Amino acid sequence: MKYLIGLGSNKGERLAFLKMAKDELSRIGKVIKCSSIYDNPPMGDKDQENFLNALCELKTDMSPLRLLRKLKIIETKLGRQRSFHWGPREIDLDIIDWNGEAISSPLLKIPHPGLEERDFVLFPLREIRHSYRTRSGKSINELTADFSGSKLKPISSEW
Repeated sequence: MKYLIGLGSNKGERLAFLKMAKDELSRIGKVIKCSSIYDNPPMGDKDQENFLNALCELKTDMSPLRLLRKLKIIETKLGRQRSFHWGPREIDLDIIDWNGEAISSPLLKIPHPGLEERDFVLFPLREIRHSYRTRSGKSINELTADFSGSKLKPISSEW
């Protein structure tokens, strides 16, 4: 199965956390490709550092719930400390979508509920999957067109 995994960090050595998370992903599956890293303002509380975000495509035989558990283990291993909703974090790993059926359970929703409202997910997604369409049929180009005033900045394609 193929998954799209969102990576984010805005606390400590942000780039190092993204690299470590990418390495950890390669231990649980095959990282097929990753987007550039983007710098963007935080959601919610603006009194925190900007985030670095990226998106990776991961191939693994794990079920979505098993993968979610593994992602939470990786977050803990890399030092994530839970704070408030949308608060600063060393690393954040989210399943954005996968090549299976939509899932809506108390533990997991795929596609990610914020997918269409987050430029820091959409622009990296467009970079690695330019033919992506949501389950409702919207193209990635339609979705990114809504963010013409985005403050998102690509900072590195090599990581």
